[in-house]
Amino acid sequence: MIVRASTVDESRLRRVREIYESGFPAHLRSDFDELVSGTRADETALVLLEDGVPRGFAMLRQLGGTGWSFLRYFVVDGDRRGQGLGSLLWREVTAHLAAEGYTLLTFDVEDPDEPGISDAERSIREARIRFYRKQNAQVAAGYRTPSEGPQWTPMLLMAAPLGRAEMPAWRRIVLAVYRHRWRLATNEAVVREAVMNS
Repeated sequence: MIVRASTVDESRLRRVREIYESGFPAHLRSDFDELVSGTRADETALVLLEDGVPRGFAMLRQLGGTGWSFLRYFVVDGDRRGQGLGSLLWREVTAHLAAEGYTLLTFDVEDPDEPGISDAERSIREARIRFYRKQNAQVAAGYRTPSEGPQWTPMLLMAAPLGRAEMPAWRRIVLAVYRHRWRLATNEAVVREAVMNS
C-alpha cells in the first residue's frame, strides 16, 4: 500500500529517512524534512508500506499544468532489494498518479556513458535503466541538469505514459521538465541544445 508521507507517524518516518539516505549519496539528496513536510503544493511524498512497515519512498513534482509528473526520488529498502519491491513501488506510484488524472511520469537517470566513471558505476547505471525499461519507460536523448558550480550534469531523460495515454513528443517533455522541474526559460542555451537533440 502507498500513502502520503504526511500521514505516516514519526517512528515510521524515521525508517523512511533511513531508506532515503541509504539510497542516495549526500550530494544527490535534498533535505528530507523539507521533502516530507507537504508545504509545496506541487510536490507529493509517498511511502510504500508492507504490513505497516516502510519499504520504499517516492517524491513527485507536478510539471505545471501539463498533467504530467516528475519523479524526483525513487528508492526501496536496501535490505530487500531484488525481491520485487522496486516493481511494487513503481506500480503503486503509477497507479496513484493515474487515479489522480496524470498521463505521464518522467524522470532522469545518470548516464552510463558519462566519461570518467568506473565500470562498477556504469553497471549500476545500466541496471537502473534496464529496471525502468521493464516498467515500460522509454529513454530520450541525453540532457543536462543544473548542479553545484558552473558545471551541468549529463543525464538521460526517461518517461512512461500512464493508463491508456500515448507518449507525447520528446520535445514537449524536455521543455516541460526544464521549465517546471528546473525552472529554466526556453531560451537558455542548455534547453535549446536538449530540444535539438530530442
